[in-house]
Amino acid sequence: MSEIDPIYKEIAAKIQCEDSKYIPQILAKLANLEQARILRELPASSAEEIADQAGWICLNKLVERNFSKGD
Repeated sequence: MSEIDPIYKEIAAKIQCEDSKYIPQILAKLANLEQARILRELPASSAEEIADQAGWICLNKLVERNFSKGD
């Protein structure tokens, strides 16, 4: 298996699974890098706060697109 992007390890650490070998791999299967950047910023009080932290302008469109397709 190829190397897991460090962002998935960061997210695993946020949910207290930093020592798990499998959680980062599962996260990588569940969320692409764009989605992982959103997950990394949670919890947040608003979509605007996530967008500011992640440096995005069009976060609402991304959220709407993923919500409508069921991701």
